[in-house]
Amino acid sequence: MRSFCSALSQIGVAIAPGPMSHRQALGAQQSAGALAAIVPRTPNAAIMATQKIYEYLAAGPPVLLLAPDCPAKKLVESAGGGMVFDPAEPERAAAGLIAMRKQSEAGQWRRADPAVLAPFERTALTRRLADLLDSLTGD
Repeated sequence: MRSFCSALSQIGVAIAPGPMSHRQALGAQQSAGALAAIVPRTPNAAIMATQKIYEYLAAGPPVLLLAPDCPAKKLVESAGGGMVFDPAEPERAAAGLIAMRKQSEAGQWRRADPAVLAPFERTALTRRLADLLDSLTGD
């Protein structure tokens, strides 16, 4: 993480908007030039798909994900709207983030596919939970 942030600061990218409400964070995500998330290389990484990835992809700006092989990586690759880099390559990832931002500013960036994200929206998840509960109670 430090090496990634260091690489970004060397090319003039600022990070750290500070604490804010969830609603403010969603607004900031939508107006950002690009978004970045990190899944650490840990024994549990293989099962990680952080909530931020879903929010970031739905927000619209390009998403940079630093992650080992994990569900979050597979989601970004299948939905589009972002690029995935190995956490061990911070300089390459920083350059990728800058390239995505430039493409976005030029109107050349394609957002994540809404059809891929739709099953993960809260209404869809709530509907699936309700269906499961109904099946368990016989309704």
